[in-house]
Parts: sequence; C-alpha cells; structure tokens
Amino acid sequence: MTGALWPSAKPEYDETPISNLARNALLNRQPRLTRFCTDMGIDKQSIADCVPSEIQAWANLLGVNPSSFEAGTIRRVSEQSYWYRGEKLVRTSLRRNVAQACPICLADDIAESDLPAEVAVFGRAHWLIAPIRCCLKHGFELVEFPRGRGVRLHDFVSAVRPALQHLPRLINEGRFREPSRFELYLAHRLSRVPQPPAPFLDRIELHAVARICEMLGVVLSFGPHVNINTLTSQDRSRACESGFEIAVQGEERIRKTFEEIKQSNKFPHSTYIGPQAVFGRFYQWLASSTGAQDPAYEPIRHLLREYIVANFALAGGADVLGTPLPARRFHTIHSAGDEFGIPPKKLKKALIALGNLPELANQDEANRSLFDAVGSAEILQLISEAMPMEQARKYLGATPELMTSLHRSGLIKPFVRRNLQQKIGVHLYSKEALDRFISNLYSNCQDSEPNQSTATNLMQTAKRANRSQVEVIKLVLAGKLRNVWRRKDRTGIPSLLFDASEVRSLLHKPQNVHTVGQVAETLRTTRSVVKALIKEGIFSTGTVPHIVSSRPIVVIPAPELAQFRREICTIFDLARETGVHYSRVKRAIQATEIEPALRADRFSVDFYRRSELVSITVK
Repeated sequence: MTGALWPSAKPEYDETPISNLARNALLNRQPRLTRFCTDMGIDKQSIADCVPSEIQAWANLLGVNPSSFEAGTIRRVSEQSYWYRGEKLVRTSLRRNVAQACPICLADDIAESDLPAEVAVFGRAHWLIAPIRCCLKHGFELVEFPRGRGVRLHDFVSAVRPALQHLPRLINEGRFREPSRFELYLAHRLSRVPQPPAPFLDRIELHAVARICEMLGVVLSFGPHVNINTLTSQDRSRACESGFEIAVQGEERIRKTFEEIKQSNKFPHSTYIGPQAVFGRFYQWLASSTGAQDPAYEPIRHLLREYIVANFALAGGADVLGTPLPARRFHTIHSAGDEFGIPPKKLKKALIALGNLPELANQDEANRSLFDAVGSAEILQLISEAMPMEQARKYLGATPELMTSLHRSGLIKPFVRRNLQQKIGVHLYSKEALDRFISNLYSNCQDSEPNQSTATNLMQTAKRANRSQVEVIKLVLAGKLRNVWRRKDRTGIPSLLFDASEVRSLLHKPQNVHTVGQVAETLRTTRSVVKALIKEGIFSTGTVPHIVSSRPIVVIPAPELAQFRREICTIFDLARETGVHYSRVKRAIQATEIEPALRADRFSVDFYRRSELVSITVK
C-alpha cells in the first residue's frame, strides 16, 4: 500500500497514533505538530482521541493498514472514558499531562532504527497507563519528561527530544526494579496473557481495579486520614501493591481487612465511632468522589456497605454509601440510651446484669459493644420504665413495710436485682410487672358499692384479722375473697377495700404452737436456754409468718412443750410446786445423788426427770 506522505515513519507495535503523527512531522521537517496536521488535513485532537475515521485517513496517508495502530489505540468513547485493548479506562487511569518513558527503551529505539534519534523514539500506549510505573520489558522505573515551553499536549516526541542526548545519564541515575504483581496483573489483562484467576478483581473493570487497589492500599499503608495529595509516586506504587495483595485474594480477605482497619482505629474515650472515622479516605472516596459513583465500583461499595451495616450501630434511614438503611440493626449503650431515654451507666449495668451484654473490663469497649436492636427493643423498653424500690413503692401506693414484705414474699420480683459486685446499688422493678400485679388485684374486685360501715382498707383489715397485709393480698390474688372493692378516687393498693370479718374467718385459724419467747416465759427461763433445747433436739420446730412483717418466726408445737413439762423440771419448778425453799430441795436431791437428765454445762440450768424425784424427802 503506497501512501501520499514521503518520507514517512511507519507505526511501531504499541505506538500511539499521536506519537506516530508527531514523529512524521519531525521527519518532514515540521517541528510544529499543529501546522503539520493542518497541512495534512488531519485533526490532531481526533488522532489523540483515536477517532476511527481519522485513524483511517492518517493510515491512508502513510500507506499502511489501520490495524497497524490497533495495539496502541486508546480510543476515547465519552468525556471521561476510554477503550484500550478491550478494557475500559477513565481519564484518571491515564497519564496524559506528562510524558513518561523507559530510557532504555528509547536508547534501543535509536540503536535499532536508521531514522534520526528524535524520529526513531516513539511513545508506547502502556506508558500512558497511570498505575503502571515500571517498564515491563527492562524492569526499569519509568522516567518523567516534563513538557518544555511550547510543547503541546500529546506531543511525546517533542517532550523527550531535549533529553535524548542524556539517556546514558538517565539510565545510570534511574532505578531498576521488578514489575510488581499489581502492574503485571494490569499488563496481563491488557495483553490477554493467561494468569491465575482473581474472582473478585476479574469481574471489575480495569480502571476500577486500579483505583480500588490504590485507595485500599493508601488506608492500609498510611492510615485512614492521610492527605493523599502529599503522597509521592513511590508511595502510590507501594499503596497499589499492598491493596492488590488484599483484593486479589477475594471478598473474604477484603472483609477481614475491613475488620483489621476497624480494630486498629481505637479512638480512645470516644463513645461512638462511625464508619467515616474508621475508614477515612476510603469511605469518603466511595461515598462522595465523582469518579467512584461509576457502577464499576459497586462490588467494593457493596462489600463495604455490607460490612458497615453488620458492624456499626446506625440509625434507621441512615445513608450507607448511597443506600438508606431500612431499620436500625444494632445499638450501642449510648445510642440505645438516647433512643429510650436511659442514662448510659444505668443501661450498661442493667444489660450486664441481665446477660444481654458481656462484662468487659475496658470501659471504652463496653461503651462500643454492639447488641441486637430488634431483639433488645422489649428489654430496653422495660429498662427505660424500670423503677428502684422507693419509686416502685410509691407507684403501688404501698407503705415501706408492705413493700419490703411484698419483695421478700416474692409477690413482686425485681427486674434487675441489687448486685454490689456489678455496682448495682438498688433493685429495679419493671413497670409492666407492677401493672400486672395491680391488674391481678383489681380483677377480683366487686362491681357493687362497698358497705361503708364494714369495708376497711388493707392495713385496717390486717390489724382486725390479726394477720399480715401480705396474707390478705395473697387471699385476693388466689380469688378466695368475695368481698373486695375498689375505690374510684384512689389508685394502687390504697384503692382496695375489704370485709375484715371475711378475711378473719379465712386467716384466723388458731395454731397450737408457741414462740421461743412464749416457751421461755412458760418454763420461767431465758431464750438462750430454749434455743439450747432446740439445738439439742429436745424440741422440734416449725415456722409461721409474722403478723405484721410476714417474716418467718420459729415456733414449737404446744404438745411437745406440755409433755416436756410433765416429764422434766428444774429445782426451781419443784420448789414452787412443793412450797419448799429451793435450797432445801437442792440438798435433798444431792443427798440422793440423782443426776440431772439435762446438765447445766449444755443448757445453762440442770433439768431432772420428775419420775426420779418422786422418792426424795425434803426436810
């Protein structure tokens, strides 16, 4: 194929069309690329953008097949996007404002060509790929060639021309290094070279792969709040490589990295740490960067969104990387406290006591611990309404003594028990349980009007029945009272009225027992003596509730006391019964050498069997 341009420099493999155009301009002694394009009837910008019709026209002038430019064609398809070797790129993926090249490649170009040096060198398309910073052929870090005065954008040849005589020095001062795995991955994808599969990255557009690896690596290498604009080219290369080593392993490894980032950012003394504070630039980039709104970034955005939703206490409706959260999933102590109006310290102690929150020694960890918002909603509502004993007493309308008795009898049980070890100084009672208790009392009330002459309140009824108030309440709850009324002008326990005679008939059942004090009085001895008799098994015991406090009282069966008095006595008992002074009774007993049945060393007084004292003669 013979073209209209002579002499001409044919396109090299991977050479960009704009580089070939600039070389031919110099070869035809026209250093001004714009003037040369005008003379040739070629639109320079269209060649730079690789517009097919313009590439066809230029190929015709050179007398070559347009496919000769295919390897180096980076075609612009929209304002921000390009197409290169079947991969989509964006403007930030390309290095267009500055020329970068491998000086060894340039030296080889000159050595292997018969053309003048400034025409022999050409710009490779892969040098324009911003994340690739190393020559894949020579393992040499690319050198930057700033555009001098008057050098137009895209004019690679004019940019490197002044430095061609210094190539040996540039090679000597440059740095040899092997291409990173990240750079090789990008290059292999562009060249369609088979490589080990990377399931997560392989399904993402190439430009997004490069940016994801860089931003993830930046956070890993320099922290979440680094100023990215201060990073050098080497810093970015290191970030890309570290990010790639994570991303190439797949989604699970990325999730694990998110967790590592979260754990490494402790933020001491903060009550709440949001996702933006934890992930910093990475979160801000995905959330608000214009470029990151491209659908190509959805896989990484989805992973981070999924992690945030599962590991942060976010309110319902919160925007998580462009998607509103339908409902809250987790609470912290402080978020739950704010929502339910519970002081954080009170809430934390209650949740720990109830087992809904682990007991952590570190205060900050406890404050940041997450717990299920939906599953804990009921318990949080109960805690928000819970009352200490004094408040619960007033809510029920009970006296302090009655409240204590209700608690001890188990008729009302604390929702959270007092525990000094967990720094819970008071019992907490559930409002729901208190309401249920009152409702149960009201359910047994009569609809008819009470008899004002006989109806009495709880305290009066208990006194008239000679029983405790708790016993009366137990009768009401058991449904055993037919005459219970409720005053409409009162609430709680004070609103209840009773028929004291009915209560007395049910509760006043004489018990054939004696208290320890009564036994001591009957035996004309002390309580300590009676307790010693109980300890040694002389008396069996039982318990009955105290008439006022309902506390259990130790009692002794009356038949046992009567039998003891029939069979056992002291010297003082015998003296009273015979009318003889106790000293004479004592001498008579000593004269007959009768031994005590129960000795004073164990009972504080000697007890004798009456059957053994029948034969003594008192003088």
